[in-house]
This record gives sequence, structure tokens and C-alpha cells, in this order.
Amino acid sequence: MKQNPWLYFFSLVVLSACTGGPAPAPLDPPEDLTATVGSATSIGLSWRKVENATAYELERKVGSGNFGPLTTIPHEVGGPPRQSHTDSGLTPGTRYTYRIRAVNDARRSEWRTSAEVETPSAGTTRYRVTGLWLGATDPNLYLFTDTEVNYSAATVSVNGTPLAYQNPPGSYYATSIPGAAAGTVLNLSITVPEGTITGSAAIPETPTITAPAAGASIRANTPLTITWDYPGPNPERFYLQLLGSGPLYYTVSDLAGTARSHTVPADKVVVPTGGTASISLYAVNDGQASLTGPVLPTSEMGVAAYTSVRFQIVP
Repeated sequence: MKQNPWLYFFSLVVLSACTGGPAPAPLDPPEDLTATVGSATSIGLSWRKVENATAYELERKVGSGNFGPLTTIPHEVGGPPRQSHTDSGLTPGTRYTYRIRAVNDARRSEWRTSAEVETPSAGTTRYRVTGLWLGATDPNLYLFTDTEVNYSAATVSVNGTPLAYQNPPGSYYATSIPGAAAGTVLNLSITVPEGTITGSAAIPETPTITAPAAGASIRANTPLTITWDYPGPNPERFYLQLLGSGPLYYTVSDLAGTARSHTVPADKVVVPTGGTASISLYAVNDGQASLTGPVLPTSEMGVAAYTSVRFQIVP
């Protein structure tokens, strides 16, 4: 019998009305899932973000076993195109495999699976400390393994104040160190499975930028000499940034502690969007010689005090 096309169309309309409209488009799976050994007890995971995802479900397989739920991670809005997670508390000398899928309400993407990786034997990992303390407030510390995996399972404190791990951005943080001021020695303690990392560095004095003056107008494409005063014993180094919206970005992180000026090359002095630029100058003590334990020699406590000025760069 010949099918009535109008009856077929009517059936589709009724079906769509009953189901609330067309089915939502499927989610793409997270591509390029990589698993990198971080330490004897941690593995770093990284994947490409999925548009319209609200979260990611991670599962883990130990050895030749079955996959089981590990964690659900909220989708990070903005930022770089990749997202990451560190799986900690693992067993040394053990093989692990991971899989991930994107989630949005009731929608689930297909799974993507990592290569199998094996944690090394215990006691072999060293860690790189990168600290960002701005005086006595906003102490912030990044901890990486020697394979550059962000490590999230350490116990971190400064002068007895605990720093809590936050992801993103993947750092240990506290709002302040009570009682700390210029000259206060900050004592760092980081407990990891391989032992305890310790170090100490004093909070420097705050430098004063003497040129350019706040609100000044500086010609673009000419060398810019920045000068400053420093009131106390020299810090270990100065860190300088020249920033503005758009194309203006210049930074130098290892100016000598004896320096009192620095000249920005002419080709780096460009007009920012809107014309407003800023210079931030940090006096920094790293305490590298004091660091002990399973720590890499490139580690820095980064105990800093800073000042800044805003001015104009004009054509």
C-alpha cells in the first residue's frame, strides 16, 4: 500500500512535539588525551577542551583490570585550549590507563583513551618550586615534578600557615601570612612522598620607580630608561614588566640586585591599545641556597615586594 506523505509529515510533527523538539547535537569527545608520569605516586593528564562541554568524566584502569570512575572535572571557561588534572596517591611501579569523555547535562561524548603509563619506583622524583609571594599578601606557589607535571598532593605551609591547592590555576595559595612585613623571614615547608622540602627567604623592601613619572607621555619607538631607588640591603634580583593592551609586552626577570636602572629597547616601546602603559617592578629574594630536600636547583621561592606606575606611550 502506498504511504501517505501527509500522514508521515504529521507523525514527525507529533513526535517532535512529544519529545520537546529535535534531539540536541552530540558532544565531540576530548581529543589528544595524554598521560605523563609525574612522580612515583602521580600522573599528569591533559586533553583538548570541548566546545559546549560543562564537565569531563575521567576513569582509570590499573594494570589489566577494568576502568572505574575516577573524578568529574568542571570545564574551564576561557584560558588555554587544553585542560589538565593530576592524579595523585598512586602506587609506585604500577601501570595505569585513563579514559575521558565530555559531559553536558544528559549528553555524553564518546570515550577517548590514553596510552598506558607506569609509575617509577619510589624515591626517585625531584620537584621544582616556583613561588610568587607579593610581600606578606597573596602567597602563591607552583610545584612541578622533574617531568614538568603540576603536583597537587603536597602539604605546603609558610611560617605555619597552610597553603591550599587550587585548580585552576594549579597553585598552592593563601590570602596572607599573619604578622609578615618587610624583613620578615618566610620559612617554606613542602611535604611530598619523597621527603620534605624546606627553604627560607626574607620579604624585601618595596622599590620606588623614579622614572618615568606617573602620568608621563613617552614617545614610542625610542629607548625607554627606567630608574628606581631601593631603601634596604640589595635583594637577590629585580623583575621588571612593561605592559599594555594589545602589542605592548616586555619583561625581564633576572636584573641584578645591585641594578637601579634598565633600558627597554626602542623596538619594544610600542603604542598600546588606548595608549596607557604600566611598569611593574619587583624586588625578589629566592632563597635558592637555603632549599633542601628532593628539590631541583632551578627552584625559586620568589618572595617579592613590588611597585608600579601608569603612563602614556604616544606615537
